[in-house]
Amino acid sequence: MSVAKVIEITASSPTSFAEAARAGITKAAETVHGIRGAWVSEQQVVVENDAITVGACVTHADFEDGRVPDVTGGALPRVARDIAYRAVRTRGTIGGSLVHADPAADWPSSLAAIGAEVILRGPAGARRLAIEDFITGVFEVSLERGEILESIRIPRFSRAARFGYCKISRKPGELAQAIGAICHDPERAVFRAVFGATRSTPIVVRDAASLFAGRSPMGGAKAFDAGAAARVLISAGMSDRFDNQIHVAALKRAAESAGFA
Repeated sequence: MSVAKVIEITASSPTSFAEAARAGITKAAETVHGIRGAWVSEQQVVVENDAITVGACVTHADFEDGRVPDVTGGALPRVARDIAYRAVRTRGTIGGSLVHADPAADWPSSLAAIGAEVILRGPAGARRLAIEDFITGVFEVSLERGEILESIRIPRFSRAARFGYCKISRKPGELAQAIGAICHDPERAVFRAVFGATRSTPIVVRDAASLFAGRSPMGGAKAFDAGAAARVLISAGMSDRFDNQIHVAALKRAAESAGFA
């Protein structure tokens, strides 16, 4: 018969979650012998002047309930509260959603629109990738051998920023048939639009002015150009007219919710 003892260790590090875990186990080993393993039960959030970095194990409900400081003017809590059902949101994590890379998931499209990055860590150290570069296909991501997703860096919105998000699904709680996300933050020189829930990776329009008569909507061009949006989908290889119409409608509704159209 074997006997196991479980203890709680609290540690921190200005470098990384991995370093915090390593420091905590090292300190515990000074008085506790025979440590066989450790489980990280919680990862904290680091708030900087221009961004917030959240650990991969932060749950959807943490965003929804305000336990994660909101630097996006309500954008992140809004996305989080529309993810599946409450039971899913209390257990599901932002990191799990990203590495799962389901095209119909909410975080990949919304974070790509915001301009977020993932921080990966492996034997060679840490590296950062834009969300749209991290997700390489349906259920496929750019993780090298031995790497894990450690955290997500989300830029802080300026006071002039606007964000819109729309998810079209057959009923509340189901995976999306189409997702539209748009973010305009002139102080960061960001104007991005994303078509999500495609049959592949999110389609990111890095300069969304092309969808608004070639100008910023703040400059007076309020009309969303549905024809330009449809051409983006066709150029990305989406040929089903009905499917494309739903995606264009989702992005238009996202633009309307942001006050653009």
